[in-house]
Amino acid sequence: QDFPPEIEGNIGLISRGPQGGSCSFALKSANAGAAGAAALVIFDYVPGAPPINGVLSYEDLPEGPTVPTSGISNELGLALSARLQAGEEIIVDSFYTATAGDIWY
Repeated sequence: QDFPPEIEGNIGLISRGPQGGSCSFALKSANAGAAGAAALVIFDYVPGAPPINGVLSYEDLPEGPTVPTSGISNELGLALSARLQAGEEIIVDSFYTATAGDIWY
């Protein structure tokens, strides 16, 4: 799905599709980058599931910029979505500590 023009410079919030969906995390991130988003948050579609951990796999990584991308639970995603739809501005402060590990090719 296309991102609205308001995404430019902002953080996108989108739902992860059901298993077997055709849009990978890498493609979601690249689409957000192409639309000018600063970052992307993907929330799971399964209620009660832990926050999702997607992979920006090399094989399906399209050309163009990707953006910092993270995953959250269904419940948090729906709550944030409702607040945004009500017109609330949400400020995000996030950090992530990454460690070197196995790299798959």
